[in-house]
Amino acid sequence: MGFWDFFLNLFKSDDSGPRGGDDDGLDPRAGRGTVPRGGGTSGGGSRSGGSRGGQSMSSQGRDFLTELEGSRSQAYRDVRGLLTIGVGHLITQSELSSGKIYIRGVPVKWRNGLSNRDIDNLLAQDLERFNTAVNDAVTVNLRQYQFDSLVSFSFNVGPSAFRNSTLLKVLNQGNYNEVPNQFMRWVYSNGKKIPGLVHRRKREVKLWNGEI
Repeated sequence: MGFWDFFLNLFKSDDSGPRGGDDDGLDPRAGRGTVPRGGGTSGGGSRSGGSRGGQSMSSQGRDFLTELEGSRSQAYRDVRGLLTIGVGHLITQSELSSGKIYIRGVPVKWRNGLSNRDIDNLLAQDLERFNTAVNDAVTVNLRQYQFDSLVSFSFNVGPSAFRNSTLLKVLNQGNYNEVPNQFMRWVYSNGKKIPGLVHRRKREVKLWNGEI
């Protein structure tokens, strides 16, 4: 069996999509099972149709996210064993089968690596759903750096987990000062505190506070 045939068999039932695409609220890179300590999801946080104007992650926010995720031109296996490329893009079943990723409508052969431009465009494309997730769920006003931190968080845990989180609930109640504490609850995987997630949340809190 060839190298790529091996991966086709390994991932034939997986259609993971971009980083954070798991809508079960678990963190793929932490080996699954990432949930806030003592729960942390609440139906009250699942409001949609926010009254704010639409925002998008800023260029500074994308640089921040790239720093957290890393950027790779060649495909690699993440800690969960899923094939990943660029800035946290989880290669889907169809992309694995075809050997192509559609970036802005153009098929790009990823097996030979992505150019820096491809990586940038793929990240911008992947971010669209996370920008939308935050815009649709948040009903209070946000500064740009606060919005960027929430997109980073959603990119990591998945849009569904974000929509149903207590973090979103307290934010939509206007309790901005409680948000950093809510960030820091999302550092566990299978009951264990993950140093990488602690580092990421601390960075996201700094960004939320406008300290980056």
